[in-house]
Amino acid sequence: MDTALDGRNGLLTGDIGSGKSTLVDAIITLLVPVQRIAYNKAAGADSRERSLRSYVLGHYKSERNESSTSAKPVALRDLNSYSVLLGVSVTSVTTRR
Repeated sequence: MDTALDGRNGLLTGDIGSGKSTLVDAIITLLVPVQRIAYNKAAGADSRERSLRSYVLGHYKSERNESSTSAKPVALRDLNSYSVLLGVSVTSVTTRR
């Protein structure tokens, strides 16, 4: 995905569930110290709703077991999967003569 804005403003739009908050969370993961990250904040989530682990595993809902009162998160990826976030920052430098 190429998101080069070249110093201009941009607008992130899409349908519900299309990945807008996920994209914002990915950028936050690269830029913010781990102890200060609040995942899914763009969607108005509670600060403790998601963690780095739940974000990487792709937790998207919780399911209750009929025999238990506890809820278990449902993930898009299992523990054998891995995710990579790669950010490239380009800064132009002007030299004086």
